[in-house]
Amino acid sequence: MIGGEAIAALAPKLARYRATMHMIGNHYVDFVDDDHAKGETYCMAHHVYDADGIDRVYIMAIRYQDSYVRTADGWRMEARTLTLQWDEDRPLREGDSSKKPG
Repeated sequence: MIGGEAIAALAPKLARYRATMHMIGNHYVDFVDDDHAKGETYCMAHHVYDADGIDRVYIMAIRYQDSYVRTADGWRMEARTLTLQWDEDRPLREGDSSKKPG
């Protein structure tokens, strides 16, 4: 799957989470030639959900490895590989703000 089809396929998988937050950082791009590039991006993804009445948070440290191609319409992502560096699943601590909007 690519494009909108791939994004639409994510919706049912994310529906179980009451809240998510993704922090993107350390984006690196290396131009291979005039029309191709590769990149690497790091992400911390937090997912809040209910497990038998207990609030939990699933945290993922993600590394994306991307390839880009220049088209007539500009630069486009050609491929993305997700590598899970580490993850943690734990009860949500008292005082965490997951029930607040925003």
